[in-house]
Amino acid sequence: MMKNFKEIRNMIKGFSREKNLKLAIYSAELVLHIFEEKYPQDDRPRKAIEAAKKCIESDTEENRDVADYYAARADAYYIADI
Repeated sequence: MMKNFKEIRNMIKGFSREKNLKLAIYSAELVLHIFEEKYPQDDRPRKAIEAAKKCIESDTEENRDVADYYAARADAYYIADI
């Protein structure tokens, strides 16, 4: 088991963009059900995950823009909720 964030950061430092996306998707999907139970009408995290998956399938500028949009949208709503 990892001892701290610094260890994890050092472990993934050399990951490719695709590998980082896959790790982010996997991590988000692990906890998505918790968010959806609390906010059943909020589909922002699911849409962000779907957009990230499209980037892996086809890493185009358009897919990156969509993924960035959903990630920024989710972040903005998160900050507003704090």
